[in-house]
Amino acid sequence: MFEPPFTVEKYDNTFVVQGKVIDRLARMTDFSNEEAVDYFESRLRKMGIYTALRRAGAKAGDRFRIAEVEFECKQD
Repeated sequence: MFEPPFTVEKYDNTFVVQGKVIDRLARMTDFSNEEAVDYFESRLRKMGIYTALRRAGAKAGDRFRIAEVEFECKQD
């Protein structure tokens, strides 16, 4: 059975992104390290997460969460 690499759902005012790979990546990322954050964001782009968020209705400034870490959508 095919399992998508991640899902995007909206709860209240926050979009929630879930998936084994992206959850693990978020938990392993040191968000106090600028290079680590840049790498994390590049992975989000490559995986199509920003595109999926836009398709789900997210706009610049909206909040989204991956593995209990909250982020703000940026304009791409």
